[in-house]
Amino acid sequence: MDVDVGDWLQSNYGTSAGTSLGPLLFVIHIHDVPKSIMPKFADDLVAISVEEDISAVEESLQNTTNKLIQWAQKEGMIINAEKTKVMVFGDVIDEVKIKINDNNNNNDRLTAFDPGQPG
Repeated sequence: MDVDVGDWLQSNYGTSAGTSLGPLLFVIHIHDVPKSIMPKFADDLVAISVEEDISAVEESLQNTTNKLIQWAQKEGMIINAEKTKVMVFGDVIDEVKIKINDNNNNNDRLTAFDPGQPG
């Protein structure tokens, strides 16, 4: 096999951008996040709460967020509050406030569409 190989580059942190190895290593690293958190894509995680009232949703998401923060601290990671979003589906008017390191999250308000209802 006649293959050209580039020079070695020493890296003390992380992997090179654009490699397949980076996302794979990250998924291996986050294998033990709290059970209520699910990996979504690369370094994105998602938590879902379905409850009867908005205060129960807020409590459930805050508890999940607290568990994630504890996990991140144990792993030497930081949750970026500015990039964290809460999306509410439904006809609820109240905002859901989740605290991350004393910062309130940014809310995205989405209204669910029920195709079974007229109008």
